[in-house]
Amino acid sequence: MIIGFIGMPRTGKTLFMVFHAFNMFKLGHQISANFALKSPFEFTRMNPYDMLKIPFSVMDRDNKTLLIQEADKWFNSRRSMSNENYLLGGLTGQSGKRNLNILWDTQFPHLVDNQLRNITEVVYHSSVFVDSQTKEPLAFQYTRETPNDINILPPIPVTFFKPFFDMYDSYEPTATLIKRKTKKELSEMYE
Repeated sequence: MIIGFIGMPRTGKTLFMVFHAFNMFKLGHQISANFALKSPFEFTRMNPYDMLKIPFSVMDRDNKTLLIQEADKWFNSRRSMSNENYLLGGLTGQSGKRNLNILWDTQFPHLVDNQLRNITEVVYHSSVFVDSQTKEPLAFQYTRETPNDINILPPIPVTFFKPFFDMYDSYEPTATLIKRKTKKELSEMYE
């Protein structure tokens, strides 16, 4: 399954993605991510080129979940003709054959390459309720969108998410993919 988490800054996108990943981890999924996860997760840290190698690796049917924080920074639609974005189709297109769930988040959904956006099965739109005086979050709310349905979930109190806040660093920046690889460099990676 491919799930997107979309919303403004500090509205709980990555938080809800980590919540979903934790439930998959409890079911025995191997977890990979482009950002640091903390205990109880056991995970593999991946860069964009590690992710793009997945379709070319030995066929592996174990359940896996890949988390991509700020997907627009690595697979930006403005670079749609780049070698990296071209290979993204292999990752998304082979995900079902590899038992690979892909969870991604962004503040800029229009900037996520359409090879990821168009194959996404569920999108959660996030929002937050904040204390009017302290500006601290009180609850998060998500609207679940599928091709056939839109469902507004009830607000979830911050207290429910407390364990999940501790499973990642919400202030860790995601570096933008600036230097791209040539076709020759990519070919050598997949030999």
